[in-house]
Amino acid sequence: MSDFDNYRKKTLAQERLKRYRKKRRLENQQTSRTIFSDDEHSDVGKLDNNFADYSFDELVTFEINGVLDDPDTPSILSVPSEEKRFERNHLTNESDSGTFVSADNHSCSRSHQDEGVDTETIDDEDELRPASVTEDDVDDLTDDCFMQYQEIQELREWALQSKLSLALLDRLLLILRKRLLPDLPKTAKTFLKTNSAKYDIEINEEDASEFVYFGIADPLRQTVNSVFHIDNTIHLLVNVDGLQLFKSSSQQFWPILCQIFSEENVYKPFPVAIYSARHKPTDVHKYLEKFINEVNELQANGLLIDGQMFNICIKSFICDRPARALLKSMKGHGGYWACERCEVRGERVERRIIYPIDDSAAERTDESFRQQTNAGHHIGESPLLAIQPPIDMVSTFVLDFMHLVCLGVMKKLLFYWVNNSSKRRLSYSGKILLSDYLVKIQKQIPCEFHRTTRALVEVDRFKAVEFKFILLYAGPVILRNVLNEDLYKHFLLLHTACRILCSKTRALIDCQNANNLLRKFVILMPQLYGEASIIGNVHNLCHLANDVQVMKCSISNITAFPFENALGQIKKLLRSGKRALAQACRRLHESFSISYRKVTLNSKVQILTQLNPDETGRIIIKRLKYDGITLTTKSPDNCVLLRNNIVLQIKEMFMSTATESVHIKGTKLKKKKSMLSYPCDSKYLHMWNVIAEPNSLETYKLEEVCQKMVTFTLDNDGRIKIFTMPLLHM
Repeated sequence: MSDFDNYRKKTLAQERLKRYRKKRRLENQQTSRTIFSDDEHSDVGKLDNNFADYSFDELVTFEINGVLDDPDTPSILSVPSEEKRFERNHLTNESDSGTFVSADNHSCSRSHQDEGVDTETIDDEDELRPASVTEDDVDDLTDDCFMQYQEIQELREWALQSKLSLALLDRLLLILRKRLLPDLPKTAKTFLKTNSAKYDIEINEEDASEFVYFGIADPLRQTVNSVFHIDNTIHLLVNVDGLQLFKSSSQQFWPILCQIFSEENVYKPFPVAIYSARHKPTDVHKYLEKFINEVNELQANGLLIDGQMFNICIKSFICDRPARALLKSMKGHGGYWACERCEVRGERVERRIIYPIDDSAAERTDESFRQQTNAGHHIGESPLLAIQPPIDMVSTFVLDFMHLVCLGVMKKLLFYWVNNSSKRRLSYSGKILLSDYLVKIQKQIPCEFHRTTRALVEVDRFKAVEFKFILLYAGPVILRNVLNEDLYKHFLLLHTACRILCSKTRALIDCQNANNLLRKFVILMPQLYGEASIIGNVHNLCHLANDVQVMKCSISNITAFPFENALGQIKKLLRSGKRALAQACRRLHESFSISYRKVTLNSKVQILTQLNPDETGRIIIKRLKYDGITLTTKSPDNCVLLRNNIVLQIKEMFMSTATESVHIKGTKLKKKKSMLSYPCDSKYLHMWNVIAEPNSLETYKLEEVCQKMVTFTLDNDGRIKIFTMPLLHM
């Protein structure tokens, strides 16, 4: 039963109780007439005595829970049978004034006068109405209470999303209780349902750790929409990572997060368990025990959701290298046999372990991992071997694009270019030029990216999304005049391969081509940056394309970016350093009502900002969402690729009030030439050097838009150059 159904049920119970009370008060006033004989009145009198000590709210609870409808206990709301009905001359005017909502118990009731009940004379033939609610009353109450329920829910969502402190929320509730919503609870804890949070924290005094397990099944029941699972199968993505909580403390969380896989990326990660200590889990078997038990149960029996049975399976584990080593009980990234995909032996060069390409090295398989044929790769037996049916212990653990490429290889390349001790460092003027480019393009970054590029002086603070933007979008444009030809072409190998693997349309088609480019990038790495540059992250580029083939999706669908966002949200839940895990449990419980809902696909067109209709009847649109991308009439969110392969810069968007169809009007960007000729002609990736045609205003239907484009305009000594490329699947 939904929250609103419970809300409505309590509303009707309250209304019945109040009408019953009115009836009883009127009976007491009519002392001059005999309403019941002693025998007829005995049952009601007995019942009144039984419930005389209960408050109004307690009686409401009894009514809702069916206590008053027990066959052995006549309900105080029941009306005498037909032969026991009575007539009377006076009946209260049942018109009510005002409505108020109780956020404490989700109840809505009519305000009434407890004293001085007004009465009016009616015909003797009229009967006292039953102490119940008529169908018309139900409709009116449902409408009123739905509006009030929505207001309470919106207030609760606002308080949670704005991270409002409990003290401030207490003051707000006090203000609202005075006039607007008198029945609101006095405390924020009651309003946010904090006191109803149920969690069992296991405390291990030996290693000073705490652990809480939330489970997988309940979030799945709350969020899964069968529309996205035609085959009745739910594929889970699992993430484990460490989260440093405070700068001044070593206290950390190690959450187990899950996300339901879907091509549309409509599901958000949810926490399954959290381990809290000043160190990573010391006993990985105990850490994963409850998770493995529940996974085995779900995979064996399935899960019933809304009357429909779903199969549950793990699609992949998405973790960084240290977390994968923990889960698989294998050597870390510094081991000689650390490669997870092949049995190449590492070599020590300049105080680090490198992994050159060795085509003769055997590939690791699930069988070889379980049998531990390469003993140097293992440090114990992974608890995940107990999962039934078994998972592939090699291919199920994907090489995460965020940690491997963005925070690994791309960050390393930038370090080589700007670090003074590197043999491939840029000149001082080259660093200044690159830094200026990064600052100039800040206003040309689409709104889909929540961070802009920064000057090189802050390179140590760059986040993964910034490295991603440089690699996939800005790099070919801003590095053209900064790097020498060899280094620039070498970078383009990585750029092109990653754009292919991140593309929803090209990943599976050109997967092998991307793999060839990555292998060439790794082979050239020691020639350009020295033998010590073939570290584990660089070596693993040779295996990256294999994940696309196995998972049958682009690497944009199997990255740690959503999980990193979820970790950030968990960290923001904490308000102090005291009892961090208990705080997280309470805050997660509070946000349950707004976080776990049935997911739905938003309408393909969502108008975000519009103006009033003009004299021609057109509604001018300033901002809208189409198929998940945001379009405006101003840069940098107004460039699109149409289905007829025309690049259009949107100047105007409007909707006809007659047809309700949305049209876009703009100028064409003429393709001058391909943006890149190496390592392939970039026109196949829709990357061009374009020029504006200001006099070419044309109008198209919004449905003609194929992709949103990222456009860079650079001024090189008075020469304006415009480069454009598709925004990849986010």
